[in-house]
Amino acid sequence: MRATLLYPALTWYNQSVCSKPNGMAKILIVDDDLSLAANIKRWLEFENHLVEHTGSGSDALNLMKSFTYDVIVLDINLPHMSGFDVCQSYRDSGGQSPIIMLTTKDQIEDKELGFGSGADDYLSKPFNLKELSLRIKGLLKRSRDVTESVLQSGEVILNPTAKSVSVAGKLVSLQNLEFRILELLLRNKGSVLSTDSILERTADFNAERSPESLRTAIKKLRKKIDIEGSASIISNVHGVGYKISD
Repeated sequence: MRATLLYPALTWYNQSVCSKPNGMAKILIVDDDLSLAANIKRWLEFENHLVEHTGSGSDALNLMKSFTYDVIVLDINLPHMSGFDVCQSYRDSGGQSPIIMLTTKDQIEDKELGFGSGADDYLSKPFNLKELSLRIKGLLKRSRDVTESVLQSGEVILNPTAKSVSVAGKLVSLQNLEFRILELLLRNKGSVLSTDSILERTADFNAERSPESLRTAIKKLRKKIDIEGSASIISNVHGVGYKISD
């Protein structure tokens, strides 16, 4: 069953005059309903979040164990590997990211199973996107990783909540795409991210997505955050992508 209440909600949201929130979270959507996932992704990206999607439980588990997400939106009814199994395996491996489970079922036994496998919240289909946003905001408020900590490499400090960046104690002004790229690389410090992966996670919905556009954005970013006489914290791994390391 698809979340039929999504579409009126999306129309209302696109026509609203509310501003985007300052905080930006990294969110993973796990759902094999491509239409539903696309609407959720579009909604959350409009709210200025970094959003990734997969329709496979096994692929989701690999992503969840390889990267840190601020919130995971996990459907229960997945092919080959259920959301219950994904959640349980992730928790058993030490995963701490908050998880909202999505399901067409609304029986107390299913909710007990979901919470028993490690879910933090539960939302039944069909649902309104505005309600999903409120649930996500509630989990983010409880997450110290988003509300209290900063991301840092060397003299570069990024505050996700305040959307500020300082270099050697001085604030620098970044464009939205530059900020998104820097935050993504800092959140995955030490890991090499491919060009396609960075573009998928950071480019605006209607923006150009090409290796050349990313090279241009990173060139501009380096000019703003690099310290004269020191190597850039952003490394270009030839033929692969980019990474940040101390």
